[in-house]
Amino acid sequence: MLVAIRPCARSTRAAWSLANARKASLTAVFGKSFDISDEDDFERRVLNAPAPLLVDFHAGWCGPCKALAPLLEEAVEQQGVELARVDVDVLADIALEWEVKEVPAVLAVKDGKVVGKFVGFQSKAFISEFLHQHNIIKN
Repeated sequence: MLVAIRPCARSTRAAWSLANARKASLTAVFGKSFDISDEDDFERRVLNAPAPLLVDFHAGWCGPCKALAPLLEEAVEQQGVELARVDVDVLADIALEWEVKEVPAVLAVKDGKVVGKFVGFQSKAFISEFLHQHNIIKN
């Protein structure tokens, strides 16, 4: 007798997490964007970053966050900067500490300090101007 086993939500999440882990390891190789895993990781990769970078505070349930993500990815790729992604549902303490009250919220961070911020979905042109305005450019 054959029995079909439906994947439960937990195994689906595990598969999704594995897929994201693979994606994260690929992006880590190219060094353009990465997910923050905890407060120590945030301190090491954002606050102590050797170069200016963008920090994207987002949530999985947020439609504007999902729409903004590919625009941010493209912008950092074109401009040669790094993008740290912080899931506010997973790392709420970091979001509170950085006074993120709405998502998406994108911070320009230089030498561990916020030098610029925008909230909500923005156009590709706006993001490019934001990077230039706050000198978050490597190229």
